[in-house]
Amino acid sequence: MLKRGTYTISNTLYIPSNSTIEFADGVKIVKGSTTGNASFMPSSTLFQLIRPSYANKTDVYGKFNGEKNISFIGKGTVTMDLKLLPRTFAIIMGHNKNILVDHINFKNMNGGHFIEMDASQKVQIKNSSFKKSLHVKGHDKEGINLDTPDRQTGGWGQKWSKYDNQANDQITIENNLFDHLDRAVGTHKYSKNQLHNKVIIRNNTIKNMSSDSIRVMNWSNTIIENNLFSVTKDAELTRNTRGILLSGASNPKIQKNSFNYIPRAMQFIVWKNSNGGTTVPIYNTLSNGNKKTLENNEIHISTPK
Repeated sequence: MLKRGTYTISNTLYIPSNSTIEFADGVKIVKGSTTGNASFMPSSTLFQLIRPSYANKTDVYGKFNGEKNISFIGKGTVTMDLKLLPRTFAIIMGHNKNILVDHINFKNMNGGHFIEMDASQKVQIKNSSFKKSLHVKGHDKEGINLDTPDRQTGGWGQKWSKYDNQANDQITIENNLFDHLDRAVGTHKYSKNQLHNKVIIRNNTIKNMSSDSIRVMNWSNTIIENNLFSVTKDAELTRNTRGILLSGASNPKIQKNSFNYIPRAMQFIVWKNSNGGTTVPIYNTLSNGNKKTLENNEIHISTPK
């Protein structure tokens, strides 16, 4: 149990398998920007899910064969603050299995992600909050990013990966708050024929995004349900926002969501990568049942308060 207090972390803490980190009420983890040593530069991340002895090795893990059974659990009000430092990350996971993030408050993102997730299986992110990112036009970033370790796209930079393009599998994101970000959850580059499978986004409140709230890109068997999407008058750049933007979605089940003054609740489009990665277009595949389920959503068009 990490005791109450403020902990400034300038360089990455590497977490091996079978680790549970419990944070007491009042713990504040702050991203540090200096090390006190001119020859030792700060890193860009707080935590990476890799054992320390493998952190600087190459071609170590592929598929879901990396570190497993790792939990971050807050026991009250617990904060991870990136301090708006450019291209910083709170948690980077890759080739991991059985991961839990529970009751953690993330804030102040700038050009990175709170959670970067590649090639991971059975991940739960719940009862947490993700608040405030610095918006840069044309450079939208996700609070939680689902990506693949693909050398062509350049979205993953951890040397221990075998770069096998493995997608994520069985991801549950529920009972969280996302507020004043570019995007809450999404993918911004895809690998050919690699679909993130069984991504469940349920019972979340997503408000005041400056771009799409959820960006589905090459996801299969996803469930997006019982979420509240909204904007308010003080949210900038909302006139073109979308609740859910989908490309390469296969068998999506989207139901029981509420969209409050979202200019475009949902949009399905063909897409292809640019500036790196395969350019084979991806298309949405919906059954008649998938289309029928879309009717079970509510759209409110009243002016925000």
